Amino acid sequence: MGQTFTDDDVGKRVETTGGDVLGTVELTEPETAYVDVNDDARNTLRAILEWESESNVVPMDAGAVGEVTATAIRLEAGRSSPDEAGETARVIEREERTVTEERGEEDR
Repeated sequence: MGQTFTDDDVGKRVETTGGDVLGTVELTEPETAYVDVNDDARNTLRAILEWESESNVVPMDAGAVGEVTATAIRLEAGRSSPDEAGETARVIEREERTVTEERGEEDR
């Protein structure tokens, strides 16, 4: 879904396809929404989004979105539980570099 986030998405609930509330959008960038995770859904959402930080706010890539309504953002069907997400459904892409790479010496 060619979804991008806007300021209108701030305050919306983030839900599974089954309607379980995982958190609330706190901040947006065009391709990322930052979700303040509900205490009871913290571990589930971190597993779905493959996010390892202990922060209460988790970044959600626009590619994880299945539907946007006036009050909620629902995850796509394949991301509604950690089991469905699997290893092939990455939500967050990170580019990791070492200090030597910044000096021009690529070391992977």
